[in-house]
Amino acid sequence: MSEPVEDKIDRLEKTVDKLAVSVKNGFSSVDKRLNNIESDLKSFKIETRDSFSELNEKMDNLTDVVMENHDKRIEALEEKVLG
Repeated sequence: MSEPVEDKIDRLEKTVDKLAVSVKNGFSSVDKRLNNIESDLKSFKIETRDSFSELNEKMDNLTDVVMENHDKRIEALEEKVLG
């Protein structure tokens, strides 16, 4: 004899409820992972900004040293030529 319709419906409802819980847990896990990724990206952005700031400062210092030495060489050449 076949299963009564009410029993089939109850069984289907339980299956749907289990699947709903599973999907909810899956979304929760994805949400946590996305939050972690967002946090990592923010940290990376800050570290990158700091690194570029430091790099720009070093490049400015290097440019100053090169220009100072270049100016000294120009002065020395001018003295030789005009001297």
